[in-house]
Formats: sequence, structure tokens, C-alpha cells
Amino acid sequence: MNNKGFSLVEVIAVVTIITILTLVAIPVVSRTISNTRKDSFIENAKREIEIAKGLILNGDMKSNSGIGYGSKCKVPPKGHFTMIPSAAINGSYDKKESSFGFEMDESYVMVVNVTDTYDGTGSSNNLIYFYGGVDVAMNGVKRYTSEDELSRSSVGVGTINSNYINARTFVGGNEIRTFEYRGVEGEYTLYQGCIRK
Repeated sequence: MNNKGFSLVEVIAVVTIITILTLVAIPVVSRTISNTRKDSFIENAKREIEIAKGLILNGDMKSNSGIGYGSKCKVPPKGHFTMIPSAAINGSYDKKESSFGFEMDESYVMVVNVTDTYDGTGSSNNLIYFYGGVDVAMNGVKRYTSEDELSRSSVGVGTINSNYINARTFVGGNEIRTFEYRGVEGEYTLYQGCIRK
């Protein structure tokens, strides 16, 4: 045994092994962290949708734009949507932090009536709930995505054009947005924007 320490070959071998392990581990850990953040973002979006369902169906919101300003928010009729900002759903207009660690910029739950079978009862079977939202670093859901289509692949990281989330047109003073559900696009007119009573 040599009392002088490690030989140059031993040191180079150890450094090489550590370098290889680091090169393999960093992308795996990074991908795992990113996927966990995306999953958390989707869980929060689905939680907001569930809260919005209760608020809109129970009449716990009032209109702040569209039909019946100041009155109780109602389930939208066929071909229309109701827009609920996340701040109204969460009961606080303080900016919250996304799962990516940045302040949320804009996020909404859209309640869209896409069916021909609307009977005016407010049955949730007639409504499709969409979510769209990004943080200030442009991490979040790329476009308004239906509840049943929200998944890890719905979340973009730092590559979202916020104008896409906010894209809308106005026809005759009415706000029109395009929503895609199960591969079919449709244009819907704003019925009401809602806030908590």
C-alpha cells in the first residue's frame, strides 16, 4: 500500500465515474421536478373547476359583465359561456403562486354550454368546463382546455403566448371565443362574467 495517497489513474477514474453519473442524473431529476410541477398545476386547475361547478350551480356568484349585470350568475344557454376568474373562485383577489414558483398572471374557468339538449335546469350534464391560465413566466395551460382533457401535456413551460389564452373577437359588441372540445371547434358568445357575491 502506498502511503502517499491516490494515484493519478485512480483520481481520473473516480472523476470520470462521478461525471457520468451526474450527466445521467441531472436530466432525470430535472424531468421529474418538471413533471411534478405540471401535475400540481393540473390538480389546482381541476380543483378550481370543481369549486366553480358548485358556485355556478348553487347561484353563489353575481354577474360583473354580460347579461344581468349585478344579478345572480346563471348557467349559460346553448352557444354561450360564462367566464369566472380564478380569483373569484378562490375567494381572494391576492395574486397566488403557481406550482412553478411564479405569481399567477391570468386564469379562468369557462362554463360552456355546447349541447343541443339544454333544458334550462342547470344540469351539469349540459355544461363543459374549460380551464386556461398562466403565470408571469408563461408557465401553464396552453389554451382553454376541457376538464376531461387536462393532463400533463396540457401544461407548457415558459413557451406560452399569453395573447393566445386571451384571444377573442368582438362581433356587434359581443365577445366571441373559440373552444375546442374532443377535436371539434365551436364559437361561443359571452353570457356573463362572474364574481363571488
